[in-house]
Amino acid sequence: MAYKFHKYSPNIIFVIILRLIASPLIFISPWFASISSFGLDWIDGEIYKRNGYTIKQYKPIDSLIDTYWYICILLFINLSQIPGLYILNLLFIFRMIGQIIYLITQKREIFFLFPNFFEIFFFFYLFSTIFPQLNPYLYWPNSIYPLLVIIPIVLYREWLVHIKKANLSDFFTGKKTYWNK
Repeated sequence: MAYKFHKYSPNIIFVIILRLIASPLIFISPWFASISSFGLDWIDGEIYKRNGYTIKQYKPIDSLIDTYWYICILLFINLSQIPGLYILNLLFIFRMIGQIIYLITQKREIFFLFPNFFEIFFFFYLFSTIFPQLNPYLYWPNSIYPLLVIIPIVLYREWLVHIKKANLSDFFTGKKTYWNK
């Protein structure tokens, strides 16, 4: 089903504002900001789709807001001097190379070559705040162990979303919806 294009619908404006507000909340509540940002990133595509956007119109906006979120994480981890800072900074640089190449080329497949290990390793750090026994795994060489778990999961997700271009809309809505052409 094709939807009528509504560029500035209240739904789009609302989800953009929510994502922009949620990200800096990391300085008040890292857990709340992370769960909100991750959740909004997962559902916003469906909102754009239902407002008549094409995937080519949506992805650059999503990528820029994702970058904003990653920069908020980067500022938080560096200002807080959290454990695993070195690893997270390297993973941030790796992801930013992919984000920049994507914004220049508009080729979604780039995200498979530069997967989002950064955000997921940050989530691992958040879990280490609840389970302190995970702290040694934030530092090299022990960080290789969580990365060995994170890497295949993230690669599969990036392949599914950006190479196979799987339609996961029924996960959120119970029925398949499609991007306008």
